Amino acid sequence: MNWLTGWIGNRRAKLLNELGNKRRHAGDLPAAAEAYRNALHAYPAHAGALYNLGVALRELRQTPEAERVLRRLLAIAPADADGLFQLGELLYGEDRFAEAADVLKRAFELSPRNGLLPFYLGVALTRGGDPAGGAASLRQAIAIDLEFAEAHFNLGKALSMLGRQDEALLSYREACRLRPDHPAFSAALPGQVP
Repeated sequence: MNWLTGWIGNRRAKLLNELGNKRRHAGDLPAAAEAYRNALHAYPAHAGALYNLGVALRELRQTPEAERVLRRLLAIAPADADGLFQLGELLYGEDRFAEAADVLKRAFELSPRNGLLPFYLGVALTRGGDPAGGAASLRQAIAIDLEFAEAHFNLGKALSMLGRQDEALLSYREACRLRPDHPAFSAALPGQVP
């Protein structure tokens, strides 16, 4: 491929990627996915189209293909924190907690101010059998956003698994203070919600 052919393919991919975004925002995920696929046909290394196709496929619940696309993106752009986050969420949703934790750790290293990354990492570690690691990551999420109620609640779960009931109770109470209308948070403190 000469430079002109590459430039034309990249330009066409950019336009098709934008078309996919318009279709996705209009709620037509199948048409969006098709536009992203066409963009990748025009320029297979278009990182934006790979990312968007991966997200659209996740939303269409086509998990195996979404995973393949996201891994292809990360082969081209290994420092794509958003791509890592999408893959981490996908793996978490498949109960592949150890894999999810590895991917989310890499994403958090690249984007240390994104509180969702240590949150999902902490939940993956906890659900994967490492509540101490989970608690440490959840504390990082809380340090980024003190009012992250879900992080407080999940920190309570991790601490409870570690047998640290008094600390868990404090985390549950903070989650309830921040989101008093959340039924799961209230259920963690029957009769003790302030």
